[in-house]
Amino acid sequence: LGYVYRAAAKAGRKDMAGAEADLKKAAEIAPQDPLPSVRLGELRLANKQYKQAETYFEEALKKDPNSASALRGLAGVYTEQKALGKAVTRVNEQISKTPNSSANYLLLGQLLVNQKVLDKAEAAFRKAVELDKNNVDAFFLLGQIQVARGSRDQAIAVYQQAIQDNPRHVQSYVILGSLEERRGNWQKAQEIYQKALQVDPDYPLAANNLAYSTLEHGGNADVALSLAQVARRGMPESASVADTLAWAFYHKGVYASAIDLLKEALDKQPNNPTYHYHIGLAYQKANDRARAKEHLERVLKLSPNYARVQEVRNALAELAKS
Repeated sequence: LGYVYRAAAKAGRKDMAGAEADLKKAAEIAPQDPLPSVRLGELRLANKQYKQAETYFEEALKKDPNSASALRGLAGVYTEQKALGKAVTRVNEQISKTPNSSANYLLLGQLLVNQKVLDKAEAAFRKAVELDKNNVDAFFLLGQIQVARGSRDQAIAVYQQAIQDNPRHVQSYVILGSLEERRGNWQKAQEIYQKALQVDPDYPLAANNLAYSTLEHGGNADVALSLAQVARRGMPESASVADTLAWAFYHKGVYASAIDLLKEALDKQPNNPTYHYHIGLAYQKANDRARAKEHLERVLKLSPNYARVQEVRNALAELAKS
């Protein structure tokens, strides 16, 4: 494997000729190892040399019919050439040779999603998780299909199963919590986010979602602020995280810090009505009535049916009295 690793380092330095030489040497030393052929195929694919890439990936599959990376590379060759049907056919052909490969069913499902054949994609993902309960990517995509169909209860069942089989996969907790929030079970969602943070105390999405939910439902603002700061450290460029931290500062009465963070969020997402709502309230508390009015009116223009439209109108009415 030394030549393969050195080839990767050379490729990282854009020394493609050196990388190829090392991979060919690796293939000479270990002629039955599929990895050098896979890496050579990837080099060719990166350079859009599709025919040569196809040859190398097929060579790898002859050496090891279970090579998921070779089959994924081969599917990539066809996909880049807009031949999705050919990719699906080739993957199905390989599955007939390796019917117990969860990775190959995952790949098939992904290709079928791209073809918008969701029923068959769902079946492929179900087979993938049946073969390997630790295939969290298959669980994730299976759940996403259910979400796309509006089958929220089924999606929740998928992520519950994913957590049962993979209790340390923190992303599944966050998705499940979000789904519970969408159907109004915010207490349940908070419990799930807390479990996610027990697995990984610094996981930013869980910290962010729990912080925001805590603020929205009258929870402890100090706890929410601490969680929002965890999220900010993990995702410093996220507009959503900046908004959550700003909202925590607002609830703590630190309006200047809230305004600064919300300006940052609006720079990234200038048409987000929630950010305008939050900064409008912060300006109102900071006694900057003109800017408060500007942002609150912007909420109504951007989203006439905004979830908190009555609160926006109430705030504008208060400003009109001032």
